[in-house]
Amino acid sequence: MRAAEQHELTLSKADGFTSHPAVGVSADVDGRTVRALTAGDRADTPLLLLHGIGRSLEDWTEQIERLSGRFYVIAVDLP
Repeated sequence: MRAAEQHELTLSKADGFTSHPAVGVSADVDGRTVRALTAGDRADTPLLLLHGIGRSLEDWTEQIERLSGRFYVIAVDLP
């Protein structure tokens, strides 16, 4: 497994993000890309969001925006 690459995501108001910055991270694990999106204050209680089969972490956009004011939200996109 190689080191994760961290990058800032540009999320527009149309994506539902208005007040809390979000950071995306991706890593290759056994030849597959695993992505994660984090938002909120790292000092807050962590909240992990996992999507179902055939979905993606972008499905959590509205929930991440609303929850990131109270939690450190982590949404994972598993292959």
